[in-house]
Amino acid sequence: MVLPGSLHADDNNRSHCAPLSPHPKVQSLVDSAPHLPSAGIYESHPKGQKLQTPESYIIARQSKLGYFKSLKKAKAAYGADFLAKASRNNIWTVKHLVPPRKTPRFPSLPDASSPVWINKALLDHFFLPKDPLPTRGRLNKNPSATPLTSEEIKLAVSKSSPSSAPGPDGVPYSVWKKLNLVNPAIILELLSPLVAFGYHPPSLKTANGVVLHKPGKASYNSPASFRIILLLKTILKILERIMTVRLSAIA
Repeated sequence: MVLPGSLHADDNNRSHCAPLSPHPKVQSLVDSAPHLPSAGIYESHPKGQKLQTPESYIIARQSKLGYFKSLKKAKAAYGADFLAKASRNNIWTVKHLVPPRKTPRFPSLPDASSPVWINKALLDHFFLPKDPLPTRGRLNKNPSATPLTSEEIKLAVSKSSPSSAPGPDGVPYSVWKKLNLVNPAIILELLSPLVAFGYHPPSLKTANGVVLHKPGKASYNSPASFRIILLLKTILKILERIMTVRLSAIA
């Protein structure tokens, strides 16, 4: 007697695995997911076979991403429906299924008795003191500098995520995206002098710092148990992305 899913031997003494039917809950999620692509994304090609055209690769990738996105949405809808219908008979099941919200750690440094001193201790830890830069004289145009183009700015803006947090000026990427659609010359005129003169003004070097705790630390009474994320001004990050593309082209 052979049970479904168990190993058995055929006449050639080879092992096979009988196919298992999907779990009813998983199957219901798949069936209820809207706009699912065809099941062809599950059909495996022979080993080593590759897609013949770039168009086929793009279609296959979009189908795969669309499926997992629909499946994730279906799982979220199933979970929300389960929580909405929770009763006293399954309330403890709900408690085990819902992960507890983690409370962020706040730095409690022994030598810092106020938020101002905590801020100073973290800054001294993350940013070592540096000698001040010498003052620059008159700026001269660099004749060998390649001028910025509207295409470079368009590409850099399109690669920016509207959901990214802005810097100290509070200007998100969505503002630059809309501005570049209305009048592309504005960003070009803002950034072109910086490239032509090779100058990085101090006003663009300011940033907001977000301090996050490192998980799994035994103690959080030291700045080394935390890390910092710097939020720069978005206009500067657009210029940095353009310079990165230029440098990678000649590297």
